Amino acid sequence: MSLSTARYILCADAVTAAGFNLDISVAVAQADLDMYETRPISDEDSKATVAPITYLDAEENTADKYFAMLALLVTQLAVNLPGSLPPVPVYVRMPQTITQQQLDNWYQTWRPDSGLEKVLGRVVLSHHTEHTHFSDVLKSLNEEEVVMAISVDYPISALDTLSQRNLLQTSRHPWGVIASEGAAGAVLASRSMVEALKLTPQARLDSWHCEQGAGEQLMSSALRKQSKAVDDFGLLFSDMTNLRSQNEEYGFAIGARGERLTNPEQLVLSHSLWGYLGEASLFATLALALHHSDSQRVRSLFLFGANDSRAMMTLTLSEQGPTVT
Repeated sequence: MSLSTARYILCADAVTAAGFNLDISVAVAQADLDMYETRPISDEDSKATVAPITYLDAEENTADKYFAMLALLVTQLAVNLPGSLPPVPVYVRMPQTITQQQLDNWYQTWRPDSGLEKVLGRVVLSHHTEHTHFSDVLKSLNEEEVVMAISVDYPISALDTLSQRNLLQTSRHPWGVIASEGAAGAVLASRSMVEALKLTPQARLDSWHCEQGAGEQLMSSALRKQSKAVDDFGLLFSDMTNLRSQNEEYGFAIGARGERLTNPEQLVLSHSLWGYLGEASLFATLALALHHSDSQRVRSLFLFGANDSRAMMTLTLSEQGPTVT
């Protein structure tokens, strides 16, 4: 991504089983507070470890629950929007069960009550994978100056499906994922807007690359192409789970390009904090990378996501800190 078309991240946040914003989520997770439970799996004797969101007044696996997560996150992100902007469009990736009509109906009721009617613009629903959704959001900045991008997912509702694919963590299968649920998002801005309003974003997006397809060499290909655009990868973050296949794929990638990485074995893993967020993993890992305290300003993300595609992102934190002024 050239500097002439650079994108900036004004802020990012997440709603997870560990808390209703990123800072609380990390604090609760690091304190090792008990946020996990076990649930039976159909046609099996073993139980799966899961991490549900329990602090919202909505029934699990319902549209009300998804919209409650969305409302929390939009409110948190909107607080960081700079003044003197036209209403900012909201691009939301949600599960297939949610329709544009459902989203519109909820939004038309919630937005006036939220006090954010003058801040937030239209809402656009996507059912694309998180990597495609993020690419679409970046493309939208060719027309928009600022966008709010969010992804909501609930892997905890698909225990039987995940079990059939041998992906769940159980007493018999310790290498599986801890299914959770949540929402995460970010506010992105064009270079022209950042310079015109003299904003201090949290970070500049230096490079983004997505590889579509499947196979153990996909992440290796993403890393190879990212290496052509990035000189310094800095601190490493990932939404990689403890699935053996993903660990082997990461090992294969760094085996070919490990000389470009400093301490490639020292990954900060979002999954280890609040469980598997599926299609919301990209933005949750991005928020973690922005909030993580370290003097190293450059951060790179290895993004495995919930589907076959693989992606990499490299960003540089602003010297003046993460607060938008």
